[in-house]
Amino acid sequence: MQLIPSGISLTHVGYQLLMIGRRRQDLTPAQYRDHYENVHIPLMRNLTGDTFPLSHERHYIRREQGNGTDGAVTFPAAVLPGTSQAAFDYDAVAILTYRDKAHFDANWAFFEDPETSKIIAEDEAKFSEWTKGVFLT
Repeated sequence: MQLIPSGISLTHVGYQLLMIGRRRQDLTPAQYRDHYENVHIPLMRNLTGDTFPLSHERHYIRREQGNGTDGAVTFPAAVLPGTSQAAFDYDAVAILTYRDKAHFDANWAFFEDPETSKIIAEDEAKFSEWTKGVFLT
């Protein structure tokens, strides 16, 4: 999914954040994606207002239902032959695009504010394991 407001050109943006996220392991990939798209993103847009990124592009690792050796339901990543499943312990890659570092800083301030960070953390706990996530600028 990609959220780019109309009239915004991404050819001259100055700052991006790459996030690699992991779903809660008791959720299916479909449940994870549904919550991320239909609950978390609208919540973040509402909480952060004008500081929300110019775009918040998300890509999900394709996973197919299978059965583990113990009979438990698993969702291995659909990897190419020769690629290790161990390399895919995450479920989504997101690219957040900001006008510049100041725009990013204004958005990130919501994660440092005690009130909004609590709301964000409570929602993230419902669908993700962000402590196992990776954040790169």
